[in-house]
Amino acid sequence: MTSLFRLALPAGGERILETAPDPEASGQLLAEADRWGVWPAVAWNLGLADSPRLRSVAARNLCLQREQERLLARLGEAGVKAHAVKGTDLTARLYPDLSWREVEDIDLLVEPGAVSQAMQVLCAAGLRPNHTWHPAGLERQFSHSRRLSPEVTFTAPSGLLVELHWDWPGAALPTGHLLDQPEHYLVYLCAHAGKHGWRLLKWTCDLHLFVERSGDSLDWARFWRLAAAEGVTRSCVISLELRRRWLGGAAPPGLESRLGRSTRALAASAEAGWLEPGRPLPHPVWTRLRLAAWSDRPALLAAWLVPQPQDWNRAAARGWSPWRLHRERARHLWTVWAPRSFGRLSFAEWGVLAEAYCTVAGFETLRRLLPVRWLLPRRPAPGAPAPDTSLEKWKRLAWLVDVAANRQPWRVRCLTRSLALGRMLRRRGVPAEVRIGVRRGEELQAHAWVEWQGEVLHDPDQQTESYAVLPGELARR
Repeated sequence: MTSLFRLALPAGGERILETAPDPEASGQLLAEADRWGVWPAVAWNLGLADSPRLRSVAARNLCLQREQERLLARLGEAGVKAHAVKGTDLTARLYPDLSWREVEDIDLLVEPGAVSQAMQVLCAAGLRPNHTWHPAGLERQFSHSRRLSPEVTFTAPSGLLVELHWDWPGAALPTGHLLDQPEHYLVYLCAHAGKHGWRLLKWTCDLHLFVERSGDSLDWARFWRLAAAEGVTRSCVISLELRRRWLGGAAPPGLESRLGRSTRALAASAEAGWLEPGRPLPHPVWTRLRLAAWSDRPALLAAWLVPQPQDWNRAAARGWSPWRLHRERARHLWTVWAPRSFGRLSFAEWGVLAEAYCTVAGFETLRRLLPVRWLLPRRPAPGAPAPDTSLEKWKRLAWLVDVAANRQPWRVRCLTRSLALGRMLRRRGVPAEVRIGVRRGEELQAHAWVEWQGEVLHDPDQQTESYAVLPGELARR
């Protein structure tokens, strides 16, 4: 994994690997690099300069660059201030050439008041909107919450995707190049990575190279003020923390003081999702709610619950009244989104989840006030009958405890989860044992889990085998 991180960046004339990997290892590296969006850089660093795919990447990026220049020229002739953001423009400035990074589309940035005129210019230039917009829907798309990243997408005659954005941080676009405002650009890159859940390594590589190239020209105090004003401080903190973890960049001024418990947990969650490709992704709105400040969450949630711009398009096409549109939106949320999020639980399990939530909250409070040995469950009485229930039921109960713990307003550690699960199992007559183990790494580490009849019920990270179990005398008698 370390080799992949190192291979994802330009070498700068240095030798990255002491010895070239064998063909099988190279194939595995390239497969992983393809999944994480850094295939071209890894291929270059592995010495595959003659690869047809690299030539294809360079050719496509040149097509994107030419189309981008054409559109910017048309917008400039019409008097619309526009800039290209990210894409080939940033690739050309950060990487040795355009074959080092794959670019999917063209991102054009205009000021909010110029979006309507920019759309007209792009349509006159031959672009076709990817949605049929009615005036009611388009008006709401222009005024949509910036936290939900409003945009209008087009398809060029060549088949290339073009996205029109108006969410540049700050008051207005610069008169010169976007890089004249490096702090704004860095906030934009961090927010973009957070919006997509840091799913591709190439976004973090862009951040790393941008910070390295900018050097001392970055005003970090101004950067953090701007991030706070835009409501994307958490996205910026996590983006820079993942950059430090994966690519070895130094922590910028102000990062450590903003790395609280919640942001560390979010960074760990993002890293786990990146390392586990089969892990289901959370709903985008849920991701943005967790990244937003608490004061911004009610407005963000309200902006998502009301009918969306595309809903107004459909309402105009079908002749619906505003009242019916709101009713249909509520029905959609209840019949489509709610079952997807809540339909995994039976009615009885909802009661168990409520019990787990209260039990976890109670043990988290007690853990901060009382010695741990007072909280450990009592040993079962000798000869007590074991309940005739399948192992799957108790593992399901352990999963519900994890669900409840993950939705507490603070980070809940393994000890609190295990204590809560142990108490809930004892209520049901299950003689489960809370185990506590230790191991020595750079520092002494501890871990807690729950066992029943020799089976581990509660160990989401599967770490029990690496810990030495403490003597059973710690349990209450």
